[in-house]
Amino acid sequence: MKSRVTWLASTMLVLALGIGGLWGCSFAGEPNSAADLLLRFANNPNNSNCAIDARVDASVSLAGYRVRTPVTAQLKSADSCAHGTVTADLSAINAGTQTYEVYAEIHGGSVAVYVHPDASKAGTWDRSEVNATFELDIPLAVELLSDAKFMRVSYDSDEQICYELILPAKNVVETLLDMGTIETSFWEVDKGVPLDAVKESKLHVCFNKDCLVRSVSLDLNFTYENKELVPQPLKVSVDFDATMDDYGTVDPATTLVPKDVKSGSKLTDDPIYAKDNAQKLMEAAS
Repeated sequence: MKSRVTWLASTMLVLALGIGGLWGCSFAGEPNSAADLLLRFANNPNNSNCAIDARVDASVSLAGYRVRTPVTAQLKSADSCAHGTVTADLSAINAGTQTYEVYAEIHGGSVAVYVHPDASKAGTWDRSEVNATFELDIPLAVELLSDAKFMRVSYDSDEQICYELILPAKNVVETLLDMGTIETSFWEVDKGVPLDAVKESKLHVCFNKDCLVRSVSLDLNFTYENKELVPQPLKVSVDFDATMDDYGTVDPATTLVPKDVKSGSKLTDDPIYAKDNAQKLMEAAS
């Protein structure tokens, strides 16, 4: 009899948390741990249907010459696909402002990103690929954040933020690299490179009252060496911030990668045009 009561209580708890995830955090009271918060996030059917506004403030120093290259992105995400634009201010290296149209899609452990200059509607799309031997999905995100420090917070800068998870970025990188192999079309994955880049950086993931991700932020400071690009080491500083909003409002048809984009794409080993930009950086530094 006791086992039946225990089973019934456990079942009711799972159902309550599941419904709470569908209706928001308030239905089952406030979450009191990272596990509780992430369970409600995972159970919400709109957890990946949203608008994303991202900013990357990158600074690169070469032989004492420092340039700042702000990058912004506006994307819509739904059903494992995304579509939007990315704008890079490269005026510091005399390259003006560049805007690109972007599509992305995830299938299991594969990610494909398609990029095309927004000013030109004709021509070939550049395609970059990442292939992993494990699934890239919401359960993986939950696993990566499961050991994060949980806090109830209130920020004047964003009234939607109610909860925050903080963990060392190197924990995320190490966990991913230990899960299996990762291959990309643009560089050979060397475990030491991303670990050196994240060092002591902290990953901040904030959630709104409905237990949906409201923002993600990460700061990086590292030295990058690649003599094929530049003769001297580059000192790199990156501040990344992304804000998510408008959950459940994105039409999946608007994010689906068109057939002509897929058929008109070519695989690239330089998705961020590093070779051209490195040459312009060296010219500006000289």
